[in-house]
Amino acid sequence: LRARFLSLLLLVLTTLIGCGDGIPVSGKVTLDGEPLAAGVIKFVPAAGVDAPTTSTSITDGGYAFGSSDGPSAGIYAVEIYRDDPVPEGLDDPATFLEQEGKLVQPPNSVAPQFNRRTILKVEVTASGETEFDFQTASR
Repeated sequence: LRARFLSLLLLVLTTLIGCGDGIPVSGKVTLDGEPLAAGVIKFVPAAGVDAPTTSTSITDGGYAFGSSDGPSAGIYAVEIYRDDPVPEGLDDPATFLEQEGKLVQPPNSVAPQFNRRTILKVEVTASGETEFDFQTASR
């Protein structure tokens, strides 16, 4: 009885944790023609794609998702953010600044059409292209 319980528990845990059903994806990111030194890239699923948003770090212009953290097959909007210097007097870059009575996030030097209002789209498939390069521009 105990062995059966342990087997069932192992099966449930394996199902919940998953076995890495993401697709390894990698590529390069440039900002104004130069490799983006540091930042974050997010793959946001398009409407109708049943998948979570995935993100990873960009270092020296490169990024890579493995099978454990990569996106599932589907169409994604791609958002790219640069790790900009923290404005003076602000301890945490995720903290909002108050400007003219409104709360706003610290500026991101990557133009909005490559992040909040992205025009970047990719289709991730298990058997297709898994390397995506992105050329971005500053504000």
